[in-house]
Amino acid sequence: MSSTESDDSGSSGSEMESVWEGDGVAYSIFDDFQSPYAVEVYRHMASKFGFCHSILGKGTLHRIALVTYLEREKARGSDPLESYRRVCADPSIVLDHLDEYINPPFSNEKLIWDFLESSDEEDDEGVFQRHLHLERGTKTAKSQTKKCIQDDDYFKGYKNLAIHREMVNDRVRTGAYESFIRLNKSLFKDKVVLDVGSGCGILSLFAAKAGARLVVGIDNCDNMIKMSENHARINGIGNVQFLHGKVEDSDLVYSGGVVQFKRDDLPCEPFKCDILISEWMGYALLYENMLSSVLFARDRYLISGGLMVPSKVKLGLFAVDMYDDIKSKLNEWDERKYGLILDGLRYEAHELLKEPVVEVVDPSRIVSDASGICILDLGRLNVQDLGKAHEFQVAIHDGCKCSSLALYFDCIFEPVASDSANVIQSLKGKRFHTLESYREVLGIDELTSYVTSPDYPHPEEPMSTAVVMSTRADQPPTHWKQVILHLTDHNNMPVAIQGAIGGKLSLLNNSSNCRWLDILFQPDDTSLLGECYYKLM
Repeated sequence: MSSTESDDSGSSGSEMESVWEGDGVAYSIFDDFQSPYAVEVYRHMASKFGFCHSILGKGTLHRIALVTYLEREKARGSDPLESYRRVCADPSIVLDHLDEYINPPFSNEKLIWDFLESSDEEDDEGVFQRHLHLERGTKTAKSQTKKCIQDDDYFKGYKNLAIHREMVNDRVRTGAYESFIRLNKSLFKDKVVLDVGSGCGILSLFAAKAGARLVVGIDNCDNMIKMSENHARINGIGNVQFLHGKVEDSDLVYSGGVVQFKRDDLPCEPFKCDILISEWMGYALLYENMLSSVLFARDRYLISGGLMVPSKVKLGLFAVDMYDDIKSKLNEWDERKYGLILDGLRYEAHELLKEPVVEVVDPSRIVSDASGICILDLGRLNVQDLGKAHEFQVAIHDGCKCSSLALYFDCIFEPVASDSANVIQSLKGKRFHTLESYREVLGIDELTSYVTSPDYPHPEEPMSTAVVMSTRADQPPTHWKQVILHLTDHNNMPVAIQGAIGGKLSLLNNSSNCRWLDILFQPDDTSLLGECYYKLM
């Protein structure tokens, strides 16, 4: 469906575009209150007007139906508060027409879709899971059309060569893939390899040089396909193909001795691969939502017992002290500029503190050891497993204070398909210092290489079968940097915490744009810290 086609309710593409410009704000149904956080709007409506989102039932669809009904009545000129009172008195007004109201209009869509509030009988992890299942399961024309537009913007970004230059020149990133493939040539010899999101083709060429019988790279940027084909030609590598398309829309087959998209007029047999390789990671690991594409390709094309490269990823964090920087920014515009008062340019605390910051953390700001959150097994993980709340605990160094958390991830390259019983392994603050930490937690006795240096691999390094690539703040920087989450108290003001910080962290693709990332922090100790919602855009 193109961006100009209409949705089920008859809205035109131009109408949708004008509404989407307001995606960043949720509006109260009953007055002029608005907020970038839908949960704050629900709380406002509850405290001021006695609004209860679950009067029709505790399910997500009941809440959507109620909000949609009230928005439609308001658009017809009815008093929304009176309409709400009528539904309270007679819920059948909505319940008898539920199908009509669970397909909401585009107006006030953030209030409808970005809901993370909890009820008295449901914990926050349950709500976050409901949000996940709603996002994955609702197949409306609205979500399909928006995804089309989002994907167009996403893939246009990757047509720009600057990002490919940056990725290839990231020696930690590229060196990890090259090292694992080169040091494990026996794994790739005579195998069929699929490279998802092949970009300039470098990972495909690594695999082909390692002795793969056939390498197939797939990418949705046509200019990168042409470039990759040229790279293969000028490097004298012939056992590689590059195909233009989205892997979710693909149906790859063998036909006429080559791999191509299935056509009804050609005899063919299903395509399968022995190894699936991809560099899919984004900021905070899950930004850009490429992991869902990789898991789709795994389920469709990877043979049973096939190898994922990388095979596991670990999400972790550091406590960092950026309190003085935060206060300096908040107070910056108290001073005159060129003799003038310009306090209209002041940062609002919620504006500054609720926005994730992507930057390389100065190691001097680190006030804790690295703390693990969870490990994801990419051979067995399902999209539905994402979004769960993961417990963590981080001890702050004596005499230090923490204002923020810095997220990082590690990629673990293993030579065999995992037989672990844990799809997601909770680490609950497990500290990772050395290779021994990984050997203990992962059971990888043969792990001998820990890729943290831009100069890796050294010729004298022992041959290894497993490799770990880290984006930690205390290691050489990568293009992923770290994602900093500033913590706040209940008044949305900065904090300086001593001792320890614990809680739950959840990461979920945003419902307005699946390439964005919503992050929810729920502290164990609510006396000093408030719940924090972040949107990584």
